[in-house]
Amino acid sequence: TKPEPVLSMTGELKVSQGQALVGESMTLAQDLAATIAIEPDRVRVMDLTGTYGAMQVTKGRATILLAADGPTLEMDLTGSMAAGELVSTLARGASEQVGKLIHQLREIHGTVAVLYRLAGPLSVPGGIHFSGGDFQLQDVGFSGDLLPMPVSGMYGTIRALANGVEVDHVGGKINGGQFEVNGMVTEDGRLRGVTAFAKVGLLTLLRILKVDPAADMELQGSVQLGAMLSGTLQAPKFQVTLDGTDTSIHAPGLLKKPMGKQITVSGEGMRTADGTVILDRVELELLPIRVSGKGKLSWSPTFKVDGALVSSPISLAALPEGMSLGGLTDGILEVSLDIRGKGPQWKSWQYTGWVALTDGLY
Repeated sequence: TKPEPVLSMTGELKVSQGQALVGESMTLAQDLAATIAIEPDRVRVMDLTGTYGAMQVTKGRATILLAADGPTLEMDLTGSMAAGELVSTLARGASEQVGKLIHQLREIHGTVAVLYRLAGPLSVPGGIHFSGGDFQLQDVGFSGDLLPMPVSGMYGTIRALANGVEVDHVGGKINGGQFEVNGMVTEDGRLRGVTAFAKVGLLTLLRILKVDPAADMELQGSVQLGAMLSGTLQAPKFQVTLDGTDTSIHAPGLLKKPMGKQITVSGEGMRTADGTVILDRVELELLPIRVSGKGKLSWSPTFKVDGALVSSPISLAALPEGMSLGGLTDGILEVSLDIRGKGPQWKSWQYTGWVALTDGLY
């Protein structure tokens, strides 16, 4: 018997001013131009340009595999879009926890270079889905509920992966300072390898923490912060270190710390789902002063503090030149205090405990 003839077709088409509705979201793709190569087992789309939703496509390619169980599509789109449009796109596909963070952003500006991947079966309604992408930030900025001041000049790459979102050297500026974040948030909201660095003004840091210095305090300079985050977005755990060497602090009658004198603060704890920060350990070192503590901080509906501080014996005679503590010049000082209060003015908080001075000189 003779074999049945098999029909195949090959060729090449040119498309211009094309239009389509793509994927489950029925995103409009228009002004499309491309070269289409037809082969026996596949269709290849090359040199694709046009718009896909809010994205301006400058280069794209696609392959349609003609399998026995139906055709499937794999598509890569390269182009750019406004940062605000990207945020809206990410919010639609984000988990509930990530979505809540995204929806707090306001006044978003800047552009994003995009590599966008789509894939899925063509024979199934809504089968085409977003399968990943890279988003390179270009001078992006925003304001909103997350921070008390705008963020500008953002750079770095955000990668959307099958199992979460990766942040690669994403940084920017805030009130003259700078920051950078790296790490990953998994699809279920877990933090993996998340680190953060910032160098900001001391007054800027206090504004972020919603703590007001006393009117007679003199604060100058900037601090450097490093943090490692783990746990979940809803209840992250943290380890943080603050270096205040490049600050000068003068609280009359309490403390005078000159510029260039090293001071470090380190701690660890977690932020609960209701926004309370639990500090399991806090240590301040401003030699010869060493203070350790623990406690809780909350900001809603107003700032509250509930904690305890204990110092090691402090030799006042060993204080370096230019530094003073409580106006004392000699003796051994020890402090143990419980602190409770509401509102940003620390002088209005309640302090209970004891202060011991041995062989003191005022």
